[in-house]
Amino acid sequence: MGNQEAPEVSEGRWVQRVLSILPLPMFFGLASLLLGLLFLEERGDYARVFYLTLLAPTLLLIVLQPSIGVTTFRQPQARMVVSFLAYVTLSVVVGESFRDAASLLRLPAYVLVVFIAVSFLALTQHDRLAATLRGTAVLSVFLALWNLWLFAGGNQERLIGFGVLSNPLLISHAYGFFAAIWLGYLMTGEGRARWWAVAPLSVLAILLYETGSRTPMLALLASLGWVVVLRPRRQVLLGGVALLALVSVLFALNPEAMLQRGLSYRTEIWSDVWQQSKAALIWGHGLDAELRVQLSDIPYPFSDPHNMTLSVLYRLGLVGVAFWGAMYAASLYAAWRHKSDDAVVIFSVAVVYGLMAGMTEGGSFIARPKEHWLLIWIPLALLNAALLLAQKNSAPSR
Repeated sequence: MGNQEAPEVSEGRWVQRVLSILPLPMFFGLASLLLGLLFLEERGDYARVFYLTLLAPTLLLIVLQPSIGVTTFRQPQARMVVSFLAYVTLSVVVGESFRDAASLLRLPAYVLVVFIAVSFLALTQHDRLAATLRGTAVLSVFLALWNLWLFAGGNQERLIGFGVLSNPLLISHAYGFFAAIWLGYLMTGEGRARWWAVAPLSVLAILLYETGSRTPMLALLASLGWVVVLRPRRQVLLGGVALLALVSVLFALNPEAMLQRGLSYRTEIWSDVWQQSKAALIWGHGLDAELRVQLSDIPYPFSDPHNMTLSVLYRLGLVGVAFWGAMYAASLYAAWRHKSDDAVVIFSVAVVYGLMAGMTEGGSFIARPKEHWLLIWIPLALLNAALLLAQKNSAPSR
């Protein structure tokens, strides 16, 4: 009997040893996913780092510990995410066009991997995960200062990034995520910890303003409103007044940055996308359907609806929009129920920021790792992990 049990014991030790090592590349992968766009020169490098440092270890984790999938997606908001991704997958499988079907089917799987990886790290390495997130948030401020320095020494009208972040909208997506995180830190901190967040948030708010994009400023204000709903206390209101004062000062110093471009043809684009969506209103045109919006005043066509929800409508129809809305509604309702937890509040702020930013920008709601992940899937994954941890900590001990 002893000889028969030895291989099982040895195998169990081997599995535990591998599981204890996996967080190392996963932490590096998560940090790269958060910061990579801020300094990498090629978009392909960003995806390759994800494949090697987060995708590969997480797949090995799933093989060695299959129960992690059940744990990650056991709560209602996570099930809504799975439901939306399942419908995305179904739309590819039953779609009329099978062009690049294999590539399209990988995209929802990538999102699931991020949820599993973040949840695993939250449940097993909570302190290190918190330190990693705070460290990336601090580094984002230094990178923002570098961008502002380059912008001050140049002659550009609008701030753009370098490398991957080659236009104002892309840089606003990437740094907007960190601005939302710092807003969360500001609104949940106590005493000195709260006021330490003022300077980083101010730096990021200035950078977002200098991009000339209205989207991040509106998203920040919406995020502020969300925090007031969750925690209507005097400190939160004071922090909100300070943020509004900063935005007002920036606007007073340079109002043209926000007003000179009007509505940037948003209403015309949205109207055209809505008209095109009617042709397949219930089920959508398909995930890989091309969009072409030609306006009379613009010589080139638009391929982006500049609205994530409209993109979902065009490609997945009203059914897809229902799943999309349910995913966000369930996540924010769960955040409201656990509003006493600081991490839940912080990451729900990032979710609200991404949702609002996606109302006037973007279109690639499912794609390889790119800047839109910082608006949609990364905030949702972090919030889901925080909710799992909050539930674990509040569960009565047996």
